[in-house]
Amino acid sequence: MTRDLHTDTSSNSDITLSREWCKEQTDRLIAWEMLCRYLKGDHLVPMKSLNLCDKIGVSKTYVTTLLKSVREKLNPENDAE
Repeated sequence: MTRDLHTDTSSNSDITLSREWCKEQTDRLIAWEMLCRYLKGDHLVPMKSLNLCDKIGVSKTYVTTLLKSVREKLNPENDAE
């Protein structure tokens, strides 16, 4: 009988630890969280932005920064003041 060897997770080859990969996949990760919540029936329960940020591996200020960016793009003349 052969023994299974433990997987070494300390290796730098884990792509999910790459900041660049996380930045590229953020939209997909958000969509995945939304799908999971919908399938579990949790889509009507509010989710704190800190919990979402933790699940998708971004800064806790990600949601605030994203909303500010969207607001600036939708209303560029209001931000010039």
